[in-house]
Amino acid sequence: SGSTRLVLPPSTRSYDVRLNCKSGSFMVDVAGGAVIDAKIDVDSGSFKFTFEGDAEADLDIDGDSGSTTINVPDNAGVRLIIRDSGSGSVRVPDGYTLVSDRDDNDDDTGTWESDAYDDAEHIIEIKYEGGSGSFTLREN
Repeated sequence: SGSTRLVLPPSTRSYDVRLNCKSGSFMVDVAGGAVIDAKIDVDSGSFKFTFEGDAEADLDIDGDSGSTTINVPDNAGVRLIIRDSGSGSVRVPDGYTLVSDRDDNDDDTGTWESDAYDDAEHIIEIKYEGGSGSFTLREN
């Protein structure tokens, strides 16, 4: 029920991260130049990921009742896949394009891409399946 911060500096090797966030707050800072493959389970706490510069990522997030916030650079190539939002809310930045709807009568599910996605050298891909918690994607 405290707080934890994980800082991932640039590296020539990919970070393979598995996180299970129960309660409290958890923050991950990913420096430009870092590459991360992460599987994250968020229970009742708050979880925040912040990407800088030309970081690359493949995130798979399973949310429950906690809040999840992902901060990405405003010029990043981002693909967001919301598989199920549960009863929680989903917020996506203006300017992101819904490229695929799940045809499930839920406005909060589908695949969104940033304007820079098609031409980006570095991609941040986020897959999210939620419960009653909120999910927010922000540009910094």
